[in-house]
Amino acid sequence: MFDWRELLESASQMVRDHLLKALIVPLLATLAGAWTWWVARRQMRRRAFMRRVNASLNLVEPIDATQNPPTHRLKLRTIFEMNIEDILLGNNAAVRLVLDAAKQTDVDHPFMSFENPDDQWLILNAVLNELSERFAAGLIAHASGLPTRRQTFLFGLTCEKNGGVRIQKIRIMLISEPMLQLVHDWNRPPGPPNRPEPVYDSPNHSVRWLTLQAMAKLHFEQQSKSIMRMELIVPA
Repeated sequence: MFDWRELLESASQMVRDHLLKALIVPLLATLAGAWTWWVARRQMRRRAFMRRVNASLNLVEPIDATQNPPTHRLKLRTIFEMNIEDILLGNNAAVRLVLDAAKQTDVDHPFMSFENPDDQWLILNAVLNELSERFAAGLIAHASGLPTRRQTFLFGLTCEKNGGVRIQKIRIMLISEPMLQLVHDWNRPPGPPNRPEPVYDSPNHSVRWLTLQAMAKLHFEQQSKSIMRMELIVPA
């Protein structure tokens, strides 16, 4: 004899299962959307975009050579800006190392350091590859027999925590070694004492001057592995 009760129970169970799925999926999607919105809103309010990496070329150029000492201007020129995942080839473990190192920086120590030397080399080498790609034109010019010259540059990863930073993000500081030497010797003998800071295109750039001074100390005085050297071929 056909059991109608069993059929109704099976149908009821099927309805409950499908109804539960129909409710859970939209609920999870709503929660995920709300979380994403909250994180984005929090980043905007705090002006902190920690998964974005800005690479800039830092220039300290004389603007009046007739003065004693000559007046200089600090210029910041963006080379590229991209997500940290793209630089580190989507390796989540490496991304986490960088984000953790960024949390450890402070006003007086803006440059990232890593406990494991192999991790540090891996991350800085990935940055080196990204930077080198942007200056490939010099290599092509050299291979084509055009006039070129070699120039030594230095770079490091920072997360500046100074209150003058309008937008907090991971930054790649790139500067030629002679210019960083100029920063290092700015107020040191045999240079003039109490030399004024360079001219800034924006008052906020005074933070960068402090960062470059910290970079010069790390490289010339401490020989820190946080600062890496790279050779670039540039047009003559």
